[in-house]
Amino acid sequence: MSVETIFLALVAAALYAGTAFIKKAPTDKPEEFNWTKFGATIILGAGIGVAAALKGIVPDQTSVELQLALFAGATAIIENAIKTVIRLVRKYQGGTE
Repeated sequence: MSVETIFLALVAAALYAGTAFIKKAPTDKPEEFNWTKFGATIILGAGIGVAAALKGIVPDQTSVELQLALFAGATAIIENAIKTVIRLVRKYQGGTE
């Protein structure tokens, strides 16, 4: 298992989480930093990194930027899919979002 792959996915997840927070800073309703949300995104990134490492994906110097972008994209897509499923389940169970 490639530790470099997991580390790269963690960095990508941290960048995604950080930019998601920063984009709201200049608005009228800036959000307070939420360590729980940040941590959940990092854990998701770790899971993506482990899955990629188990598949044999190893970063090399020519493709680090591409892999960083791919891991960040995978983190965003999977995180949004999970949030959508949770919201749908709550909606159909009569709960709140």
